Amino acid sequence: MTHDFRRIEIVRDVDADDYYFADAILDRLSGQEISDLKTELLQRKESDRPKYRCPHCSTPLFVRYRPVHAVNGKDALFYHHAEPEKGCPWKNDVGQNPSDVNALKFNGRQEGERHKSLKTALYEAVCNDKTFEKTDNDKRAIYKDGKWRKPDVSATRNDQMVAFDVQLATTHLQDIRGREEFYKKHGISYVWILDADEETLRKASFQYIYWANDGQFFTFDDKAKKVSTETSELHLTGVYADRTFVPNGLGIKWRKETIPVSKIIWETENLRPKLPIPSFNERAEEFVNRHFFDDRKHFINKLREDPHLNADIRELEGYWDSMAAQLNASQWRTLYQEKAIDKVLSKLFSIAAGKIIHTTKLTNLIAVMNSLLQLRSSGWWLPLIERVCTAYGEEQQSLLRHPPFIKQLNEKRKESRQNCEVECGDMFEVIFPKIAFSRASINDDDVME
Repeated sequence: MTHDFRRIEIVRDVDADDYYFADAILDRLSGQEISDLKTELLQRKESDRPKYRCPHCSTPLFVRYRPVHAVNGKDALFYHHAEPEKGCPWKNDVGQNPSDVNALKFNGRQEGERHKSLKTALYEAVCNDKTFEKTDNDKRAIYKDGKWRKPDVSATRNDQMVAFDVQLATTHLQDIRGREEFYKKHGISYVWILDADEETLRKASFQYIYWANDGQFFTFDDKAKKVSTETSELHLTGVYADRTFVPNGLGIKWRKETIPVSKIIWETENLRPKLPIPSFNERAEEFVNRHFFDDRKHFINKLREDPHLNADIRELEGYWDSMAAQLNASQWRTLYQEKAIDKVLSKLFSIAAGKIIHTTKLTNLIAVMNSLLQLRSSGWWLPLIERVCTAYGEEQQSLLRHPPFIKQLNEKRKESRQNCEVECGDMFEVIFPKIAFSRASINDDDVME
């Protein structure tokens, strides 16, 4: 519990060269122990060896009681022994400014009993795992560059600091981003511990957490607790998104795997650990090959052989319609007559390949993109055009930033509120599987395994 009368919320322990919350130091002390601490701090100040300093201005800190009838450390607070440096935000020792620490206190939520229980169980499991050192549960602050965070559990593993945050209640997206940016900036690996129920998975703040990590997150469920206790090695249950069929086409199936931390991949670009499995896009492509391999192969080969579709297109139409029937997607004939799908596919296939795949007067991908945007139906196709460009490489992405195209793209976006995603987004994912991840993050059809 954080006490509102304590303006100085965090102190630097000079001996430990670390940062601790005032609550963790003072609340456990009796009246006699507070008196002993006052004496110790005075003696150390006189010998120029202060024990605690202000994390903002580095002025030595002392302890006193607030001006009420006080009996123990719960009524004590830290204060500056001398006038603090100009600009110290904690110049006034009493009188809490809620904005100073509200972002740190459970991100605006109360710490419920279940949260406490899970945090305690996680802390004990980390302590029992001898590969972790310097384990702490909510007492030590991580202080860097004048800012700090208080993870639920922190420890060091293979000389790498790891922060665990248990997030059971929804919170503001800016709070989540703030924590992630802080940990990443300072090279700290961080693990979100979430619930794996359907209600949690559908909330926007939690979606940000797992989609920012390739559709993965971790939970510390009963199975992970049990195996951690039996083996004295921390286990976490990884939860990850996979492609599956749902009544309206493609959806998400959530799978689980309980795994020891020694097999988790810790060295990642975003410093968030991942399961040792292929990426979401790689698994989505495997799903496509498993269910659409023959039709897709024949369709793409036919498109390569006759990119202008000058010959009879009935064979091509048959392959498309066979795949579309499995996905409840639009049939070829409708898209051919109304939306010029033949021309759109021809040009997008060149863009995805990063080269011109047929003899043409067009000499580069910029010309291909320009020709694509000239089609009357390009506004309707725009979401998938942008997904393909974004997913298939830097050269393709640069087409969306090409100055002459920026105005055209903005105008196309305003043309119609209707677009191709509903009618044939799944079909485009089958043909261009690298767009799977960008599409999955907006899909609400989830299935819990």
